Amino acid sequence: YLTIRLVSRPFSAPERRVARSTFDRFAELYAGDEQEARRLLDVGESAFDAALPLVDSASWTMLVSQVMNLDEVLNK
Repeated sequence: YLTIRLVSRPFSAPERRVARSTFDRFAELYAGDEQEARRLLDVGESAFDAALPLVDSASWTMLVSQVMNLDEVLNK
């Protein structure tokens, strides 16, 4: 869903591996520092949905931010 919405195509297998690896690194980081994950999710006008898993939400936030900053997205 993410890649279709942002780059109008599915990621290739190598791109999916990079995205998965990136997500896993963020998940490891935020699992070790949930306070930092909460700080990230507290930024912005919309309140964080506390019913969602904190570490996963922070990891997805960072991964989506990276994808949104790809030249392919910015120049679409």
